[in-house]
Amino acid sequence: MADLTSYAKLFASPTGGSAAGAVRKLAAGRLDATRRRLAGALARAGHNATAESLLALVAGAGNAWRPETGLALLAHRHDSHALAALQMGAAYGGTGGTGAVEAVLEEAKWLYLDGWLQPVQGQCSLVAGGGSISVRSDLGLATYSLSPRRASLRLPRRRTAPGAPIQAVVWRRGTSR
Repeated sequence: MADLTSYAKLFASPTGGSAAGAVRKLAAGRLDATRRRLAGALARAGHNATAESLLALVAGAGNAWRPETGLALLAHRHDSHALAALQMGAAYGGTGGTGAVEAVLEEAKWLYLDGWLQPVQGQCSLVAGGGSISVRSDLGLATYSLSPRRASLRLPRRRTAPGAPIQAVVWRRGTSR
């Protein structure tokens, strides 16, 4: 467990220090610690290439406090290491980061990405960089464009369930779906 005593002064004083800065540091630390934990589990399971790709992910300047991180840990706890690796790639991509993760999922799963669910199965890859995140699997390809203000995502394809027919849509956050 991390030593949090260095952060106590920031939270204890209403005028001294930056609580928001401390939260950003804690979130970035949690993101990195989760990535290292998952990479270790993948390496122990013999998935060295996927573990190395997780360690090569680079976080962006966006918010590191991401639901994808918790979902990656949940998948790891349920021994779905491939889904956990893809969720970590989504977390890093959601910060505006760069990197690529490849994994194989035997059965259809939902990959959460910044409020959207993407069905994935079979040979899967997630590539983040250049203002977009691409998710490819045996169920199809979707590319998410990150807006400069991070207020909207462009989602070119939608499935109602893993394996269902694809419908082309573009949604903006805050509008009815």
